[in-house]
Amino acid sequence: MTQFCTKLVQSWVIYFGTEGVAEINTMDSAADDSIKMKSAADANNKTKRSSPRMHSLRQLPKPIAKFDPSPSGLWINDGLEWFELLGPRRSESRVVNANVAGDTVLYDADEGIILNLPSLHEPKGTNPVCLSITHPDAEEDALYVMDRYPGRALARRNTGGPGMHSCFEVLECRPSSRFLDDSMKGWGWRPLPPPPFIYEHGYEPTRIMSYTVVGDGTTLCISSDRNGIGTYCFDTVRADDTHRLGWDYRDEWRHVGNWALPFYDKAEYVPEFKLWFGFSPPRPNHLCAVDLSTMDHGQPPIVHHVWEDLDQPEEEDWVPTHFRILNLGSGKFCVAKIISAGATGMKFSVLTGIEMVHDKDDQSLRMFKHKSKRYMFSTPDVIHWVI
Repeated sequence: MTQFCTKLVQSWVIYFGTEGVAEINTMDSAADDSIKMKSAADANNKTKRSSPRMHSLRQLPKPIAKFDPSPSGLWINDGLEWFELLGPRRSESRVVNANVAGDTVLYDADEGIILNLPSLHEPKGTNPVCLSITHPDAEEDALYVMDRYPGRALARRNTGGPGMHSCFEVLECRPSSRFLDDSMKGWGWRPLPPPPFIYEHGYEPTRIMSYTVVGDGTTLCISSDRNGIGTYCFDTVRADDTHRLGWDYRDEWRHVGNWALPFYDKAEYVPEFKLWFGFSPPRPNHLCAVDLSTMDHGQPPIVHHVWEDLDQPEEEDWVPTHFRILNLGSGKFCVAKIISAGATGMKFSVLTGIEMVHDKDDQSLRMFKHKSKRYMFSTPDVIHWVI
């Protein structure tokens, strides 16, 4: 079955799927402060929630690209496991895709080019941890991918089942050099050391609940509130004055704390606010802003704000199953959520344009909602990834 992925460019969401591509404007035209303040006052005066005002997307136009896990006769290839953006150094139009077998390709939407990539040393499962890192002065970005349940392959080996090389790898581009033979040039996957907790006595494969990039943008952070794992950081580089780029690979894990990060799934760092934006762990997973700088001193992060980003109808039970925030720049974001309506069992996606501004009086951070778009799923047209 051909799967969906969506890509967000500026204030437009573009769907790649079986029924095609749709551009969805989730942001209103720039509103002045008086309109924003009136909207905030109206929201504060509400005593009862009403049904959200949403525009519906009835169907998707003809696609510009399709991803198919063929050959369908081989069960091991029957499925697409994940999509992720590789960027933003060159562009924000390059998508990396992997199937169940670990075969990977890179699709450049701007250029209309598909590049076959080497296979992963080990498949990473559905919805793995994926983080794109921009190393200083490097020619290309690097994509770090880790199994959402680190150590699954190790557990299979210990029980006599099949196991492979690594639950954690990086896709990187090695430049042409007289010091590298031809087999080492170009794009390739490099195995990385797994998080050290998988070797602890009695460890059982545990889901990574949250992850992000911290520090100078070259350190990965993962966290789980289960089985006493807490929070770990992975430093990808270290300073090295003897290297032509001024740095070399470090590839080392360190334990930061026994506490878990206070958001669910992936968080995005937004430099203009010096905060990380993600979703609070308890359902319905409201949008939140967190300060992770306290981790530098071994202290748990501080949650600064929690906003109700989606106005759920009072009479309906909406359960978000997947969600992501996409930074459009200039304080504007698109919140993408895939919803399951509990009573009816219907599934749909909701994309909401929001804007963050500092209050002029107390400098607090305020959220203003713009447009929302809803796309109702019809089998087999179901959105699985939002990037």
